[in-house]
Amino acid sequence: MKHSNSTNPSRQPTPQPFQTAADLNNEIVRLSRHTIDLLNARAYDDPFFQNHVSPSVYTNYNDQQVGWSREGFIAAYRRDADVNPDFFCDVERSTAVADEAHGTATTISNHVAKGFEDERMRGKRRVGSTLWHWSKVDGRWLLQSCSIMMGAAEFVD
Repeated sequence: MKHSNSTNPSRQPTPQPFQTAADLNNEIVRLSRHTIDLLNARAYDDPFFQNHVSPSVYTNYNDQQVGWSREGFIAAYRRDADVNPDFFCDVERSTAVADEAHGTATTISNHVAKGFEDERMRGKRRVGSTLWHWSKVDGRWLLQSCSIMMGAAEFVD
């Protein structure tokens, strides 16, 4: 019997279905990091946001849950980023929990944000968590909404 593990470098690999929940979680974590990268690049018109983030995005800010549209969330981020060019988010750790049977998943990203217009916060780092909610549509994991949890008590030097 002949076995071959060789690959043709001129061909793109065929996407394979996820074999284990761990494989699926790794892909969701990769996608969540990509989302943070887009925010940091201020890629507000990127199709990723236009097509894959639902209007149900909300943020929990200083213990007050406020409804946001996708545009409102992006505008608020842009305001902070434009006021302070040092504003950024950085993912420290991401984990994912996926329900393959129902095609839903949640990614938990622990992150640090830095750079704010409020004088009390200047030079501070803010740690928090973001829950990214995903749904599987036509075989692809798409971001549906995110919940950002950052409280004033969580500011650290």
